[in-house]
Amino acid sequence: MAWLAHNLLAWMVQTVLFASVAALLPILFRVRHPKTQLYYCHAALAFCLILPAIEPWRISGSTMGSQWQWLWLVLAAGVLVQLLWMSGGLLRIRRYRIAATPLYPVPDAMRAASAITHADALFCVSEEAAGPVMMGWLAPVVLLPPAFLDLDEEAQCGIACHELLHVRRGDWMITLIEELAGALLWFNPGAWLLLSEARLAREQLVDAESVRLTASREPYIDALMAMARAHTWTDLVPAPSFLRRSHLTQRMQSLLSDTPASAARVIASYGSILLILGCSAWAACAAFPMLGQPRAEIVRAVPVHQPAAALQVAPAVMASNAQPAVRREKEAAPVSVPAIGDPHELVGPAVEVVSTPIERSSALSLLGRARQRALRHVAGTPPYRFTVSFQAAGNALETGPGELTETWFTGQKWRWTASLGGVSNTRLRVNGELLEDRHVAVIPMRAHMLRNEVLWATQGLRGRVRTARVQWQGRALSCLLISEGAELNTDGRSWDDEEYCLDDATATLIVHSIAPGTCAFFEYGDIHFHGYSLPDRVKIYVNGALAVDASLTIADATAADAESLTPAAGMTSAPAPVGVVGPFYARTEAGSGNATQPVVVHAEIDGEGKVVEAELSAGNAGLFQAALEQIRTMKFGQTGTERQAYITVWF
Repeated sequence: MAWLAHNLLAWMVQTVLFASVAALLPILFRVRHPKTQLYYCHAALAFCLILPAIEPWRISGSTMGSQWQWLWLVLAAGVLVQLLWMSGGLLRIRRYRIAATPLYPVPDAMRAASAITHADALFCVSEEAAGPVMMGWLAPVVLLPPAFLDLDEEAQCGIACHELLHVRRGDWMITLIEELAGALLWFNPGAWLLLSEARLAREQLVDAESVRLTASREPYIDALMAMARAHTWTDLVPAPSFLRRSHLTQRMQSLLSDTPASAARVIASYGSILLILGCSAWAACAAFPMLGQPRAEIVRAVPVHQPAAALQVAPAVMASNAQPAVRREKEAAPVSVPAIGDPHELVGPAVEVVSTPIERSSALSLLGRARQRALRHVAGTPPYRFTVSFQAAGNALETGPGELTETWFTGQKWRWTASLGGVSNTRLRVNGELLEDRHVAVIPMRAHMLRNEVLWATQGLRGRVRTARVQWQGRALSCLLISEGAELNTDGRSWDDEEYCLDDATATLIVHSIAPGTCAFFEYGDIHFHGYSLPDRVKIYVNGALAVDASLTIADATAADAESLTPAAGMTSAPAPVGVVGPFYARTEAGSGNATQPVVVHAEIDGEGKVVEAELSAGNAGLFQAALEQIRTMKFGQTGTERQAYITVWF
């Protein structure tokens, strides 16, 4: 056991030296780039854990004395204490979760945050939670302090975006893995500094993304300060927390800074850091080497009378070695394959990749202007009353003439109705309650997709960006292709792109295609509502056919309209409001060869995560039934909210 104790001490010294240098170098180089810093810290911690497996060991018979064998007990005891501490934290947040009260009805700010982040979670109010905190993986939950309810809608939306981005990134599991790494490296001050820097980088990364999605930096900073004033500073819970005392100053500085580090400086700094780290790791391993146990090699002699045939490998074995019978994994589906031809697709084969932050900002500025001028559910919007009359068609359960209306005063005071075919529903938000006149399990798919286009069409500001210039009906349009995919091409629209085409002259949205095969066209007449340029007609095409033809009228909400917000007799509590989620993607392979045939399915998913209605958006119609069977086996999570999804299945 003496040589094991020697190697344990050698590893501890090696990792302390390496982690300390790794933690100090970014500070010395004065570079702050949250995304790169997060990857860097995780890589440094992983290197500490796998170092014994990758470094060369020396074969030596001399080791330290047996007096060092107690190191095993010390290390094991420290790990056990850390794991018990972590378990206590998990039990504590479980108790918080059980005692918390679900936030019901869900405020508009939360629904807006869910729409723009494409993530869902159960929001609960906890008297014991020191600040907003996200927990859970398959069924994520966000605990909010009571002070959250006193914030305005923009601040609530910013905080909700922050927590939902943690959900989308899977930060709960990452945090648990970090806690486990910290438990194994409990003796290492450099490792704890790396963990602290990783948590800070993650929060700064999510802060920046939240500000980008909400386009509201000042309200977000105000929300951060408001939560800080109400925070009781118990940073002991192993979960992504909105606030940590040691990180607040750095996060504020990062939010207020308008000059991010240049790519050249980041590359040069981390290149130098990695070079120094490599030398440090080599020096630590050379000064404190791992020692292997001395081994005696056994040489087995071959008798001289053994037949030559016995020394040869059998032909069958040689064939097996030459061509191993191992089935090769199929290559991933080529998500960069251009979308199939669609009669309503405006973007042609020539597109440009946006590669720099300046180009991205310039490309998204037009969409940002359109978003600011569109009708939305946000604080500061004048009270309004609109009516949308439409004709629905296509492969949907409910078709024919329909109508949507909405009377909106604030996020806590509104009324909307939907009627189509045999479904009619009125929902009312007043006095903190969401009520309905009659229970409707599922809002018709055509009404749902139309309402999302009227109110939420300009929410997509996430992912990578490509651009194209097109001419349409005598107008010069700028088209944006926004995708979260890893690959970008210049061969036209890809299957995972969301498309926006905007008028260069008026900065109005002309076309929104949330997924291939589904295109919404906006026509503008004489509707000018408090500076909002609103379409008076919306046409939505699905799989080449007209699915919705709608006309919109709008006016200021009056005192008489406020009377319609009085709950009628017999109204009961309504389920969570409908939301928009999409596009998100699944892949399956049928037959042999690579999956190269995509089928885009437009689906309605109920609050239990079940597909209740679906239609073909784009792709081979002969594969639609197989695609539908595939997505019915998928789990979409129980959110309590009806959602619209676009799912691409590869064959």
